Amino acid sequence: WGIHASALFANDYFGLSVDAFRVALDIDPTMQQARYIMATALWKLNKQEEAIAEVTTFLELKPDYDPAWRLLAQWQLDRGESQLAHDAAMKAFELNQKRIGTRFVLVQSLLDLDRPDDAVKFIEEALASSKTSPWMYQVAAKCYRQLGMDSKLELALANAGPPPNTWPDPMFQYLSNMVVGKAALTEFAFWTYETKGPIEALPRLRKALRVNPEHVNLRVAVSHALQLSGKLQESVRVLSNLQGEPNLNYWKQFANACIAVAEVSGEEQWTTRAETYVQNALDFDSDDGSAHDLAARVAMRQGHPQKALDHWGTAGKLHSGVEAWNLAEVSFAFAMGINPSQVDVLGGLALAQIKNGQFVSAQTTIDTLSQLDPGNPEVVELQRLLP
Repeated sequence: WGIHASALFANDYFGLSVDAFRVALDIDPTMQQARYIMATALWKLNKQEEAIAEVTTFLELKPDYDPAWRLLAQWQLDRGESQLAHDAAMKAFELNQKRIGTRFVLVQSLLDLDRPDDAVKFIEEALASSKTSPWMYQVAAKCYRQLGMDSKLELALANAGPPPNTWPDPMFQYLSNMVVGKAALTEFAFWTYETKGPIEALPRLRKALRVNPEHVNLRVAVSHALQLSGKLQESVRVLSNLQGEPNLNYWKQFANACIAVAEVSGEEQWTTRAETYVQNALDFDSDDGSAHDLAARVAMRQGHPQKALDHWGTAGKLHSGVEAWNLAEVSFAFAMGINPSQVDVLGGLALAQIKNGQFVSAQTTIDTLSQLDPGNPEVVELQRLLP
């Protein structure tokens, strides 16, 4: 019954999982792992009181398991029970001070209790490490804002990132082997993404990523789907939790997601982060057109239109080189918006419009090019391509 319930939980059948765990616990109420995972399943079913009761019973059986105290603290924070959350987080911290997730939850509880002076002590201990996680900088920024420490606030914001949805927990490690068909789930998720679109594919993408977290392009697809769904912070968070090696797609989507957050929030530290990630993408492949498109968007947000023009012009040429004419037309059109008199951009735009069947628009572009540069031999060639 315990294995059956665990398999149901691993495959997201939380209601059936709870039913099976109850059978197992009726036979042996001391099954600690079963009770702990059942508590999590109850929380996922939004049965909060039952979940807290079960994890409390678990802690009576195993009071030295610090991740359970942290989990209880997190749940109490979500319920607005700040003092209870602080007490549970402090218990977890006393048992194990090395878990960054525990420190994060503890600091968050202190800030919720309006105790930034106490919180900052735990924060600066963590920031002293060279391996500080982005989410620790996020909560540090919140603390420095409350304390009015503006110089430290700026530094924290520059390195901040959202926390993961869940913290690592040894009690759950065995579950990944119980998910049906890891490779098949991933393949099916991508098929849904490509045929039905990112938003409709999101549930399957999430499920696949949960069992295949080291698959970088799957993580990128989840982030993109979340971004299109309007869940921008979560889109960034998914990328922050990378478990594999970053690739070109990863850096491009990270930049894309940060630009989207900057556009919505108006907070320019997101543009700064995007600039870093775009450069990482260009370091991977300087001949990738979409990376130059992203670089142009960053440059425009930073008030550098000439730099943006150069990147969009380069992007258009690179897209044209691989016959991605739809992308080329968009890139050249953005470049035209900055400088409508740039001859090479006009020629590239006209060719892309012809390839896309936009013949009336192409004729207008060719006429403009002819007026600006009457002797340009490209005009004759473009005119020949028109029906």
